[in-house]
Amino acid sequence: MFKRKNTILPLLLAGVMLLGACGEKKANEVVLDQGSTPVIEAAVSEETEAPEEPESETEPMIEETETESEKTEIQIEPVEEEEPEPVEDEEKIIQKAVEDKLSEMSAEEKVWQLFIVTPEQLTGTDTVVRAGDTTRQALEDHMVGGIIYMGPNLIDRKQVKTMLGATQGFALKENDLPLFLAVDEEGGRVQRIGGKEGFDSPYISPMQEVAAKGEEAVAEAANLIGRGLYGLGFNLDFAPCADVLTNPENEVIGARSFGSDPALVSAYASLFAKKLRENNVLPTYKHFPGHGGTTEDSHEGMAVLPGTYETLSQGALVPFRNGAAEGIEFIMTGHISCPDITGDYTPASLSEPLTNGILRGDLGYDGIVITDALNMGAVTQKYSAGEAAVLALQAGNDMLLMPEDLGAAHDGVMSALQDGRLSEDRLDTSVKRILEQKYRWMYTEMNALPDDENGEYFYYIDAGKHWHFAYLDNDVPKTDFDISLLTNNEEGISYQDPNVQLIRGIDVSSHNGTIDYAAVKAAGIDFVIIRAAFRGYGEEGTLNTDTKLHENLSTALDAGLEVGVYVFSQAVNEAEAVEEAELVMKELDGIYLSLPIVFDPESIKDSEARTDDIPGEQFTRNSIAFCDTVRAAGYEPMIYCNMVWEAEMLDLSRFGDTKIWYADYENKPQTPYRYAFWQYSEEGNIPGVDDPVDLDVWLKT
Repeated sequence: MFKRKNTILPLLLAGVMLLGACGEKKANEVVLDQGSTPVIEAAVSEETEAPEEPESETEPMIEETETESEKTEIQIEPVEEEEPEPVEDEEKIIQKAVEDKLSEMSAEEKVWQLFIVTPEQLTGTDTVVRAGDTTRQALEDHMVGGIIYMGPNLIDRKQVKTMLGATQGFALKENDLPLFLAVDEEGGRVQRIGGKEGFDSPYISPMQEVAAKGEEAVAEAANLIGRGLYGLGFNLDFAPCADVLTNPENEVIGARSFGSDPALVSAYASLFAKKLRENNVLPTYKHFPGHGGTTEDSHEGMAVLPGTYETLSQGALVPFRNGAAEGIEFIMTGHISCPDITGDYTPASLSEPLTNGILRGDLGYDGIVITDALNMGAVTQKYSAGEAAVLALQAGNDMLLMPEDLGAAHDGVMSALQDGRLSEDRLDTSVKRILEQKYRWMYTEMNALPDDENGEYFYYIDAGKHWHFAYLDNDVPKTDFDISLLTNNEEGISYQDPNVQLIRGIDVSSHNGTIDYAAVKAAGIDFVIIRAAFRGYGEEGTLNTDTKLHENLSTALDAGLEVGVYVFSQAVNEAEAVEEAELVMKELDGIYLSLPIVFDPESIKDSEARTDDIPGEQFTRNSIAFCDTVRAAGYEPMIYCNMVWEAEMLDLSRFGDTKIWYADYENKPQTPYRYAFWQYSEEGNIPGVDDPVDLDVWLKT
């Protein structure tokens, strides 16, 4: 299993995202905290005589449907300091990603991000237990911010992992953003997975019983819930209940609360949230301003929390005040009115004085505020779906959970934007919070994976800063390098292991002009990989020798550099790949190379290429044909590839011990697989080379 701890490796999941397992005790014990509505699924011209050459032969492949965003460098503190990576650097990356994404989103796209809905609301189908074309098309049409799953959606561990993973993969493919994949998993009456047949997650007792056993019991229960959810693919839990149980007749909360002492509830809610967070599952404090002092059940109708602001400040509001101070990721507003404070019976979820005034203002909360389910009786008995959605946003909520009618709620928000009841700035404020949390979750996900079977999956970011998920192929040898020992920043690149040599190199072509290899060698560069040939990427695909090949070979060898060569391939079949290998052998004419002959079948940045539509199987067969031809001639072959090719195109399990030259312009390599060379920059400045040049390292054991 591939493990990563505290590194900037963007790895985890495949067209399928995972994150945990925890289950429902018995069907008749489950309370649908978000309401009781039935759950129902689920350019380059053709070359003639002189072919155009790519401006950058080594730019990683980017899917044609994706738009490139500006490259951002990730800075890592030197390993020897043994300190966490600086938060400000990560925050800069996150904020840059948020700004870029927000600037490219239409008002329609922003509005869809406000909703978390059931998969049935999204697809318009009956009970959803899988994600296929219907889900994919629904997300393409309505890229909601998240999906919440209920008991009927969750059959067994394998089914849930597959369904959530595919759903998350569709979202990332369509919008380059993850979904919040949510569930109610509190323990006790409200758990969809814990103790449920088909899952390996234990039943968790109600929090009141757990809390009675003390802090360790609360931590253990929350950790079991978090690990379980993470392993299944969930990243958001609508838990814990931060409600202080002050009304002994209260049944809707009852044993779901940690207790009647505000300080104890606050401490245990914080501990519960911490354990979820450690498993990279986002916690939610609910139900502001507090459901533990009510008599009524807001699922059925209006619930009233008696007490003045001064009274509630010493009781029900304490956990929410402390959660706000600690930076809790989500707070859920309940359909709970406080007439002694506001003078009316408007529920907090729709009340500007309670949500904006107290939660945002007095308590200083600046995270995501989400409504409780808007299909609950407390809302639907008085407000239409469109009215409720607009009032909730005007009140200060950022996200709208399970509106009674998704289409009407969406249309209501769009109408309010058009007539000025909601401003674009107000919309952007909420969407910015949502994007920040999503990007922050993704970076946390990159930096800490649990040491269990969840390492089967990884995600990565491509050259256009787009996120992808991929299955980890257990048949492919994994890297032996501990990336936590690698430092790559403005001061240079190093690897803190005396048993590993980090040898610096460059790769060049005729684009680099005449190179002074003596100066290159003196600058600490010890190897060079020279372009030997290239195939044009027009329809004809004419194969050509690099005009600087023999000059580069002669002068690099004379300067004492170790030398290899590569072919910029546009082969569309095995015969063309063999032709490329044979041309290289002919040009070398027996010249000894200490480094391999590399097959580089890359795409063209910002241009169409003749290889763009080649399926992965053909891509793999071309690579094998090239390598077999090189090996038969007595030379060592190598494959050049980036993360997209490794995850989505090349079947690396069929290459045996063939070495990999891995291209990745992130701060550290993202691949879990074995590689020999790492091309880490295309912007190097090396004495002896006039223009920026690709930089490589050879991690030699």
